[in-house]
Amino acid sequence: MLSTKISTAIAVAVSTGVLLTCTFVVTYLINDINSLYDDIITDLEEIRETNRDAWHNMMNMQQKAGNGNGDIRNLFEFRRIKRASSNCSKKIWGILITKL
Repeated sequence: MLSTKISTAIAVAVSTGVLLTCTFVVTYLINDINSLYDDIITDLEEIRETNRDAWHNMMNMQQKAGNGNGDIRNLFEFRRIKRASSNCSKKIWGILITKL
């Protein structure tokens, strides 16, 4: 009878120790994850600021180089004009039209 009580007491003590250890480990992991999240958010804000500055600098350079209206469409106008005047696109459209 005594050995049963001792075994039960040891099992309860070990279980309590395991539960407390798990509680501390889970608390540590949650704290570590929150710290990682805060670091990531801070880095994303820095990246967002860098991207915003780069975008504004590109727009300023475009405005100085172009006709001065600073419209975003001007960035892609050269490419559109180049494609429209290309013989390759005319050949492709000619092939497509003849096959239809």
